[in-house]
Amino acid sequence: MNRDPYRTIYHRDGTVTLWDCHRQQRRRTGNPSAEVLATLDHDERARVMRHTGDAYLEDALDYLNAICDHFWQRMIGHQTREEFARLALDAGQEIGDAWSEALAHAETL
Repeated sequence: MNRDPYRTIYHRDGTVTLWDCHRQQRRRTGNPSAEVLATLDHDERARVMRHTGDAYLEDALDYLNAICDHFWQRMIGHQTREEFARLALDAGQEIGDAWSEALAHAETL
């Protein structure tokens, strides 16, 4: 049986084994780096992010909590940081990209 060495394996414990093209090896992780996620196509990246969602949300909330409350309210309104992070996760977006997109949209209003 020939298995594709580049395929992603989803484990029951919330981790994935995937090909890390930067290190040229397979890695098992519960929190893949942005660099590794960027090498996946959109659908696979979204699936990996959903599967490793707890780690993604934790990192996303760390990122979003660094934004001062006044600026958050002015740019995002009443949506909580967790709601914002979950929407980004559902869309398969990196949190930094989702934040940049939200800022660009807010500036057009």
